Amino acid sequence: MRLVRFLMKLSNESVVVELKNSTVVQGTITGVDMSMNVHMKNIKFTVKGKPPVSMDHLTIRGNNVRYVILPDSIPLDTLLVDDAKRLPKALRALRSLRFLPLDGSRASLAAAKSGLHGARQVMLETCEERLALSKQLSQKLEDAKTDGDDPEALSHTDAIAFVHGGLRSLDMRALAVLAEEAGAQVYCIDRPYRETQNRVAKRLLLHPRELLAFARYAAAALASSARGLTNEGRAADAAGAVHVPQQAQVTESCPAAVTEILGTEREQHMAREALRLHVPGAEAVLICNKCRLPAIQKLLEKGVENAADAAVWRIWPFLLILMYVVVPGYGTIFIFWRIAKGLADVSRQRFAHEDQEEVEAKST
Repeated sequence: MRLVRFLMKLSNESVVVELKNSTVVQGTITGVDMSMNVHMKNIKFTVKGKPPVSMDHLTIRGNNVRYVILPDSIPLDTLLVDDAKRLPKALRALRSLRFLPLDGSRASLAAAKSGLHGARQVMLETCEERLALSKQLSQKLEDAKTDGDDPEALSHTDAIAFVHGGLRSLDMRALAVLAEEAGAQVYCIDRPYRETQNRVAKRLLLHPRELLAFARYAAAALASSARGLTNEGRAADAAGAVHVPQQAQVTESCPAAVTEILGTEREQHMAREALRLHVPGAEAVLICNKCRLPAIQKLLEKGVENAADAAVWRIWPFLLILMYVVVPGYGTIFIFWRIAKGLADVSRQRFAHEDQEEVEAKST
């Protein structure tokens, strides 16, 4: 098996990386790409002969790595098996994988929290960036309570969850903290939300009707989510009722092509990640939105193709804004400028002609 594929399985593992210049980097792996570039967090960076330096995030180029020191607890017997050969065994091992759906109510969150008991692996329907944003939001809310300020009405992470899908920020943060306190390993199995945004933008760029339909759908989803921020929504939440915008509550429908990106493609990605990260025999829990659970279970039961998602350029959202906002805006300004300039030229010529006629009349 290729070394890079082995390193790609070490997500969320704490390792020590020694570079070719004898620099030592200690931290937690957040991801490894096909060029063997290692992305890490919670870094302790030690240059030879100098005191260590702490960093939040760091990316190490693959050609600078001398060797990687693995923790003693890592299951090498399972990680060294090639994914293509491991897949049937993983399907049998999924008997130890439990599913905990969330519907946005406190009752479902409490059930998910109690279901974490005894789990060694916790898989969440989110990505690393959204999990980091939820941590920042929790800190902001704590500071707001201390200062007596009103909390933020709708966070960035929740807006992504309501439109693109995924767990709410406070829910995922509460579950991640509880899992870490219990000594379980937390894994983010959803596709990075920026990657999803890129795919949606690429689809909508040349389909203006779908763009308008998606804009109406997003506005309706965000409007329905506002119910949870009102006193009525908080009372319903306290009673265990659902106040997250479910598909039936959103009056506008999402275009079919975008639904494929936000739904089917994400479900396939999460099923692949669950198969890749699951350690056979280890008690594991997968927590996702209730609407995603049946499709993910079906994919895991029948098996899913072990193929990575093709990368999408980050330029698509910028092109979308350029085509539908910048160009029309500047075009409108240019047209009005030309009209105003034309009217000014006509008026100037008219006044000049009148002045000339007046001068000629006086001379005669």
